[in-house]
Amino acid sequence: MTPQGGFQDVLAAALDEGPGAPPPRTGPGSGPAAVPLARMLAVLGAGAGATPSSWPSGIAPSSGVVPTAAAPGSAAEAGPAGGAAVVDAASRYLGIPYRWGGSDPATGLDCSGLVQRAFDDLGVTVPRTSVEQSKVGAPVASLADARPGDLIFWASSRPGQANHIGIYVGDGKMLHAPQTGDVVKIAPVRTAAPTTIRRVIA
Repeated sequence: MTPQGGFQDVLAAALDEGPGAPPPRTGPGSGPAAVPLARMLAVLGAGAGATPSSWPSGIAPSSGVVPTAAAPGSAAEAGPAGGAAVVDAASRYLGIPYRWGGSDPATGLDCSGLVQRAFDDLGVTVPRTSVEQSKVGAPVASLADARPGDLIFWASSRPGQANHIGIYVGDGKMLHAPQTGDVVKIAPVRTAAPTTIRRVIA
C-alpha cells in the first residue's frame, strides 16, 4: 500500500514536468490545475483506450465506492503486506477494554467489533457480527494452514452460530477481545480447535 500522499506526490511531480504540463494556479483556491485524462494515463503507463482493469497494479481512479470484504469463497488481494496489515490495524486497539456489543474504542470493543474496526481502518467493509463475519472470505482448512490476519472462530451450541472470533497473528497466537473485565490482547489460541477459519485478505 502506498503511504498516504506518496502516490499523489509522485504523480503531481511527473505531471509538472515536460511539455504540456498545466500551468500553476495562483490566488484564492489555488491548487493543482486540472490535468487532461490522456496525460494522466500517459504518466501512469496506461495507453489510449485504457480501462480500469488495464491500470498499473494498485492504481485505480477513485470511484467513491467503499471496498467490501471478499465474497464467500474468495480472498481479496491487499498488496505486499497482505494479512499482516490486518494484524497491524488490530494492534492499535491493544489494551482497549472489552465491552459486549462495543464497536467504539472510546467506550470498548467486543470480539467482532474489534475485527470490524480493524478492517474498516484498512478501507475494507466487513459485517458487524461474528456470525456474518464467519461467512466472508475464503475458507482455511486448519490452524496449521492459517496465516497472520486470518479470522478464527469458535461456534456456540447452535449450528452455524459463531460466538467468538480472533485474528490469528502467527506462532499459535491470536489477537482478540476476550470477555467482560478483560482487554484487547494477544493470547495463545484456545485449547479447543477453531470451528471455522476464514481468509478475508490474501
